[in-house]
Order: sequence, then structure tokens, then C-alpha cells
Amino acid sequence: MDPFGAVWVTGPAGSGKTTVVNHYLKDRNLPCLWYTIDEGDSDIASFFYYLKWAVKAHFPPDAVIPPIMTPDFFPNQALYAKRVFEKIFALFASPFSFVFDDYQEVTAESPLHEVLCSAMSQIQTPIHMYVISRDEPPSAFARSRANCRVSLLGWEVLRLRPEETRGIAYHVTAREVSEKVIADLQAKTDGWVAGLILLLRRGEFEGVEPKILSRHTPQEIFDYFGGEIFKKLQPSVQAKLLQFAFLPKISAAAAKKITGNEDAEDLLRRLHRRNAFLNRLVGDATLFRFHPLLRDFLQMKARNTLGSEAFADLLRRSAAILVEEGDVEEGVRLYICAGEIETAVELILSRASLFAEHGRFRTLEKLIDLLPGSIAEHSPWFIYWRAICRLPYAVKEGCDQPRTGASRELFTKALSQFEAEKNQAGSYLALAGILESISMEMDDFTLLDPWIAKYDKLRASVGPVQKKEVELWLTPAVIGALVMRRPDHPGLAEWIGKGLEILRTAPNSAPGVRIFLPLLLLRILQGDLAAA
Repeated sequence: MDPFGAVWVTGPAGSGKTTVVNHYLKDRNLPCLWYTIDEGDSDIASFFYYLKWAVKAHFPPDAVIPPIMTPDFFPNQALYAKRVFEKIFALFASPFSFVFDDYQEVTAESPLHEVLCSAMSQIQTPIHMYVISRDEPPSAFARSRANCRVSLLGWEVLRLRPEETRGIAYHVTAREVSEKVIADLQAKTDGWVAGLILLLRRGEFEGVEPKILSRHTPQEIFDYFGGEIFKKLQPSVQAKLLQFAFLPKISAAAAKKITGNEDAEDLLRRLHRRNAFLNRLVGDATLFRFHPLLRDFLQMKARNTLGSEAFADLLRRSAAILVEEGDVEEGVRLYICAGEIETAVELILSRASLFAEHGRFRTLEKLIDLLPGSIAEHSPWFIYWRAICRLPYAVKEGCDQPRTGASRELFTKALSQFEAEKNQAGSYLALAGILESISMEMDDFTLLDPWIAKYDKLRASVGPVQKKEVELWLTPAVIGALVMRRPDHPGLAEWIGKGLEILRTAPNSAPGVRIFLPLLLLRILQGDLAAA
């Protein structure tokens, strides 16, 4: 913070903004006048009346203090304010600081805003002024900000850093806390100091480990949000906030859809300006995000106050918005919570190949794990995709080669069920997975023999491959198997032709790489280095 001038310190309740200013002044041994504002100070005469007594407390009884604001001064309040602050600043030996705390209590129409702007313009000597508020500066301060008369110290600066979270955790628990737990606490509290302390003190009271606290929200935090934020809002605003509860990030379009109101984005902007635990993420489009703990509170409130049908409808509408905006994972979770299992199943299956193409195997398997066991463990498609998800992680720590037996068992189980259903696409994909899993181990290639023969049986029973996306998976697996075990196979030339076509036309490089390597090996083994 600049030692001279005016600073507007803004942040949500419990963000430590008052503590930051207090420690800053204390550490530098800077004397100050600390004035806590309440609603009565919106009356400008009351403000000057109490300010006079606050100033007087710093001087002997015979000191000349500016007069209180009598009705005589009302016609020219701006001039009076200017003269008063000139005299007040002259009274104090510099450096000196003036702190106006809880400025959010001043009403929007109060002349105090103009008065304080005037005061800031009088700061010439090494005097500093701090305004502490939950709200950002009102429009009356726009010129002061533009003229660099006042700088803004906001929530992004006040938010606790991980090392500060670690220090507070150690101070409260009197023991070292692991880095993983610190990261979890940091994510849950988002740097909110009051929330962190409430969490840690609840753990201290109940003897709960911090690692458990990072996964749960104690009642004290719900009570804090209920009293500090929610109850102070109008019922119509409360209702809108509940509609936002299940949206991790809220776009302008999402706000309008979920509430059905055109002014929903304006509400979010107002709440952000008031530092109501709502962050604004600025990118190509403006997004809003509630503090994780406030979102926990809103979700709890929605569960407890909305009827079961209304709550399920909110989950469904939120899920649809998330899927439309690209957040498939959270959309699936909400559909499952709403009891829309069929919709969740269709959604996972429609996006599974895309997840696999992007290498998001862990995410895909987590989504499958969310489904009821009766579906995830008995559907051939989910058995197949679970095997696909595990295949890339078959290399175990301390092993030179992958061990793909677990995936192979799943592929075999899926193939059996696909064959029973006469599902051509599923059968060929499962067979491709089996061939791929054996080739990956680079060990006993004789295991490939029955599965190479299996292709001929499948072709006779379900016909040749019909879908291009299936061919993209099957061709590399068959080429690899034939090169490793049957380079004399009569069908190899046909498969190589398919592989070269894929190399030329595949929309991404993954199948191409899996085709290129065995073909390169084949040409080298054949001694055809020019072709290689």
C-alpha cells in the first residue's frame, strides 16, 4: 500500500480487510484516527458532529477544533466540508492516517460520498486515508479513481495465500498440516480468513482432523452466511440466489435461463460490487462464481426450502444449462442427483468417445462410477469404456512393461455381451481392445492367435465393419496383431491399405501413430528400408 494518499479497501465480510489495515498501521507505528461508520452517518450533519468529537479526543481540551455543522452551513455543504478537512489535516502531525470503517452502511443518496471525495482532494501532506467497505467505491468516486486520488485494494489482494493458510492452520491446531490438506482447505475457503478459522475451530472443538474438515462445511459457516448475507436480502433476491446454487460458473445467458428474468445478470453485478462472496471471472465472456462455502450454503438452503419436485426441477434445468455450456461432468452429476439416470446414461455414452479422444480417461471413469452399479457393471458399453479408461494406466510403478490383464478381462466380458446382443459396433470395438491390450504387453504374442481368428468369426456372424469410427479403432489393433504374430496372414495387405487410408484422412493423429509404428516395424523386418 502506498504510504500517502487514499486507499479504498474492499472485500466480503470476514475477509480480513480491517485486520490488514490495522496490522499495516501497527507494524509501521503510524498513528491514526479510526472512525467506524453506521447508518446515522448518512446524515452529513451527524457525521461531522461525531467526527469532531473523534478529532477532539486526540488533542488537549483547549485545542481549536473546526465547528460542528449547524444549519447555517447547509446551503454550501461542499465548501464547509472542504474547509473542515483542510483544518483537520493541518491539526495532525504527519505522517497520520484516517480510517473510515464499515463504509457500506452509508446510503446511496447520502452527500457523505461527495464530502469524502472532497476530503481526498485535500490530502497533500504525508497523510493517508483508508476507506474500508464491503462495497466498491460508489459512482461519486469515479473522478477520484480516474485522477488516481484513490486506489483500490480488493478481494484478490486480501485473499489468503496458501502459505498464510498454512500459518493460520498451524496457529489454530498447534501442529503441522500436510500440503494436501492445506491445498484442500485453500480450495474450500478460497482464501476467506473467517471461513478458514471457523472450519479449524470447529475441528478443534470436536477433535476432527483438518483433512476431514476440508470435505465438510460446519453449521457455523451456514449460520454465518445465513445471518450476514442471505437474511439481509429481499425475498425475490433470495429466490434468485437459490436458482444459481448448482451452477459452478454463471454466464449471462445461464443467469437468464435459470431465473427466467432479463435482469439476472444485473443482480449478479450488483452482488459482485457489494462483495457478497461472488467473484467475477473476466475472459472472452464475463462469468460469475460464488465462493465455494457460500455455494454449499445455497445448495443446503435449496434442499431444505424447495419442495421435492421444485428441487428436482432446479437440478434438471441446471444440468441442461451446464451441458449446453460444455460442463458435461457436472451436468451428469446433477442429472443423477435429480433421478434422471436414463438421461445421464445417454449423455455419458454420447460423449465417451470424445473424452477418450482427448485423453480424459480419469474423468470418464469417474462419471461411470457415479451410475448405479446395476447399470455400470452390467451394461456392455460401460464395461467396455471402463476397460478403455484403465488401459493407458496399465504401466505400474516399478514395472518395465504394462500389465493389461484387468482391462482384457473387461473387454472380453463386454465382447461376450455385445455378441449376445448382436451389436456389431460394440463387438468389433471390444475385440480391438483385446488385441490392443495383448500387443501393449510386448510379452506373449501367442495370446493373439485366438483373437485374430475371432475376427473372421465375427465377420461371418455380424458382417464387415460399417461405421468409420469403429474402423478407426479396429484397424490399428488388427494391423498391430498381424504384424506381431501373423505377417503372413492373407488379409494383411487389405488391412495395410485401410491403415494407409486412415493415415491420409484421419482427423487426429492418435490412430495414425498406432498404425504407423507396426507398419514401420513390418517394413524393417522385411528388409524394405526404402518403404520404411
